[in-house]
Amino acid sequence: MPIRRATEADAGAMTAIYNEGIADRVATFEPRPREPGAVAAWLDDELPLLVATDGDGAVLGFARVSSYSDRCVYEGVGEHGVYVARAARGRRVGRDLLEALAAAAEHAGLSKLTSRVFADSAASRAVHLAAGFHEVGIQRRHGRLDGEWPRARGRRRDRRLLGRAILDACERAARAAGFRTLALMATLAGEPLYRAFGFREIERVEITPADGIVLAGVAMERPIGG
Repeated sequence: MPIRRATEADAGAMTAIYNEGIADRVATFEPRPREPGAVAAWLDDELPLLVATDGDGAVLGFARVSSYSDRCVYEGVGEHGVYVARAARGRRVGRDLLEALAAAAEHAGLSKLTSRVFADSAASRAVHLAAGFHEVGIQRRHGRLDGEWPRARGRRRDRRLLGRAILDACERAARAAGFRTLALMATLAGEPLYRAFGFREIERVEITPADGIVLAGVAMERPIGG
């Protein structure tokens, strides 16, 4: 199905879909329906806002990324939401939107997408897992819905997925150039990620970035397959 960036002309359809999610009480903590003008304001954000359409151009669903935090330490992290029209549910619209949104977010320079979905929303959990997201826990008493405390599960899609394609491309290029090993230096925080990609530790090192702060790190390498 076609997936493209949303335009102002899509605001009415996106509002109707969003308000269905509010009414169904399975997609958002929002208690009251939104007006098209409020939804159209999302277009002012530079982060991705995508719509999926059918063959006639009717909007079936939308997905958007907003800033996770205005603190500089969270730069590169986006919070996302995906909403599918009632009539289009069960047709893989949500999964295709999530996969397209992840690609658009990476192109926009983000390193991770995160979100919260209701723990009892089996459909939302399934579509996130199918699109490559990981459950990272349950948040209790995080927000009230109709006066109650629903449980919310955290979702994220991070460099474990976005970086795989980059590493695979590096390995292909290195193999073509005749190299037999990939080597790198990683921070201790990044070490588990590279271990998951098959790298092994060579030695512990100190890394000094441009700001002069010394970080503990690790030198790692991975043989290149034949």
